[in-house]
Amino acid sequence: MKRLAIKKLIVISQSESRSLEVPFENGLNIILGGNKTGKSSIIKSIFTTLGCECKRIETDWKKLISAYLLFFKYGEKQFCVVRQGKKFQIFENNEDSYSCIIETETFHEYSNCLMDILEIKMPCISKDGNWKFYKEK
Repeated sequence: MKRLAIKKLIVISQSESRSLEVPFENGLNIILGGNKTGKSSIIKSIFTTLGCECKRIETDWKKLISAYLLFFKYGEKQFCVVRQGKKFQIFENNEDSYSCIIETETFHEYSNCLMDILEIKMPCISKDGNWKFYKEK
């Protein structure tokens, strides 16, 4: 069975001309910190990058962040997911360079591609609870 490992999260704020890079090590990673130090924002940023619409993300954080990048490894292959608003991109690392696999503003096209990469066959449900998409293998 192939293993999924998150390698790095980068969040970019164009309005502040700053970025934050959160590296992850192999094995168990524990995020520690006091109240209001960004622990939940890191986790919610990972979910946001993968396509979730997190309702309880800090308003200031949501306004500041213009792009999310998530680097991960699945099996022996390395990928990067980029999310900017409604636009999703997935890149595959090939010998120290990245090639774009998909660029779309359609969530179902993006999720279809991500499920292909992760070898997942599952139903996707829209916000209104309807079954709008099913990935066939």
